[in-house]
Amino acid sequence: MITAALVGVLLVGSPPAEAPPRLIDPQLVGYYGRAVAAREGGEYQKSLAMFSLLLLPKTTTVFVDYATAPPAQRESFREGIERGFALWQDALGADLPFRLSQSPNGAAIQVRFVETLQDGASFHKGEIRSKRRIQWNQEVHYFEFTAEIDVVSTAGQRYMTGDEIVHITAHELGHALGLGDTREMNRIMGPVLLGNPFSRISQEEAESVREFRRMVRSQIAQTKALLSTRTDAAKSGLVSLNR
Repeated sequence: MITAALVGVLLVGSPPAEAPPRLIDPQLVGYYGRAVAAREGGEYQKSLAMFSLLLLPKTTTVFVDYATAPPAQRESFREGIERGFALWQDALGADLPFRLSQSPNGAAIQVRFVETLQDGASFHKGEIRSKRRIQWNQEVHYFEFTAEIDVVSTAGQRYMTGDEIVHITAHELGHALGLGDTREMNRIMGPVLLGNPFSRISQEEAESVREFRRMVRSQIAQTKALLSTRTDAAKSGLVSLNR
């Protein structure tokens, strides 16, 4: 906990941060911890930018390039993509930050269909590459989230089925929402079982995302409160000096 004195006013640090749910990706857990540390170190704008990235902008648009899908499979793949989105829509309701867009212009997430992934692993059927950027000073902060999702269009000598596309889509969106991989086959964050995919989001996965987003919002509120207190204290000091 941090305490700091400014112009005779005591600024008290926030309570210790609670640990994110166990299903949250370890890298994002580390990022969450660094955001807390930034706030406790007095870097409020940096902390707000980092937490905002974890929450994602409310209108994070997603464009799916169906021109990269095999022509005969485009409708099946489109249905699979939309059903994958619907799984998270049902799980999060109005709190789902993703919105499908018909235009690539300005879309934060771009989805395309590929024959193989960049990592070359034949057993991988989907991949997300995301970038998080922040800028800040003592007065303001900016943040940007962008990502590319690749979906493998074939499974051996056949095309992916609609249900398999559902699993891959919801899996990669789960990563964007903060979930890590698991080896459990009856989880959307587990590997896709070709021929019999698990096209459902488990209760624990849905609750983990909801809880993580609640925690991030709580941290944002705490950080804003500390920033407001510091700003008010600084203004009070200026008034005293000008008397």
